[in-house]
Amino acid sequence: MQLRKAQQEDIPALYTLWEEAFGDTKETIDLFFDTCFQMQNTLVAVCDGQVRSVVYLLRNVLQNGGEAFSASYIYAAATEKTYRGKGLMHALLTFVAETETARGTDFLYLVPASAHLFRYYGKCGYHIAFGKQICTFSRVELQSFAEIVKSNVPYIAWNRAVLQFSKKLAQQFGDHCICSGNGLAVWTPTGDCLEVTELYAADGRLSELLQVLLQACTAQRFQLPLPCTAPTEKCENTAMLKALSERAKAQNIQNAYIGLTLG
Repeated sequence: MQLRKAQQEDIPALYTLWEEAFGDTKETIDLFFDTCFQMQNTLVAVCDGQVRSVVYLLRNVLQNGGEAFSASYIYAAATEKTYRGKGLMHALLTFVAETETARGTDFLYLVPASAHLFRYYGKCGYHIAFGKQICTFSRVELQSFAEIVKSNVPYIAWNRAVLQFSKKLAQQFGDHCICSGNGLAVWTPTGDCLEVTELYAADGRLSELLQVLLQACTAQRFQLPLPCTAPTEKCENTAMLKALSERAKAQNIQNAYIGLTLG
C-alpha cells in the first residue's frame, strides 16, 4: 500500500470511487471537482497500482470565541468495495493527520453518516464536538426569535468555494436556497412547514439570515437546525473533531456548530 497526494492521472479512478461509494451522477461529481477539488488536498491509498481509498480535505476555520483555528474537513472519504476491511481507510486517516500536522493545521473534523461510523472514527482519535437542536417555530415565533437570537458556541467559518458548492448542490437536487452576505439557508417545503436542512452564517450570527428567510417564504411553520447552547436531551450529535496542534489540544470544544454538511 502506498499513501500519497493525488495526481492528475488518478482523476478517473477518483470519479469511479465516488460513484461507487455514493451513487452520485457525473454532474454532481463534476460540481465538486469544479468548485472544491484541489490536488494537494486530496490524499489517496494505492494498492495493486490503483487508487483504492480517498479522502478530500476542505480547508476552513474553526472560530472559538475570539480565536481562529485552521481546520480541515474530511469529506467524501471512500474505499473501493472489494478493498474494504483491509485497513486502508485507517492507514489513510493516520496519513491525513500526519500530513495536516506537518502543514500546521490545528483541527480535523468530519461528519459520520451513521452510529457505526461514530464508533469507527472514535477509535481513530476523533471525539464528538458538534451538535444541533431541531427546533420548530410558528411564523410569529420565528419573527421574534430572529430579532434576539445569539449563539456563543464555536462554529465553522466555511470558505467561499464550499458555499458555492453547497448552493449549487442544493439547486441540483431541487432544494430551495437563499444567500445573504456570507450566509446560506437550504430548505425543503413540506406542506405548511418549511424544513431547513442547512443553516449557516459566516459570522456565527443567524439573525440576519433568519430575517431574510422569513421575507423569502410564506410558510407558517419552520423547522430549523440550531446551535446547542448547552447540553440538553434535544441536542443531536452531528460531527467529530480531532486536535492536531498543541494550541488546539488546549481547547475544550463542545457543542460547536457546523452549519453545512454538504450532504
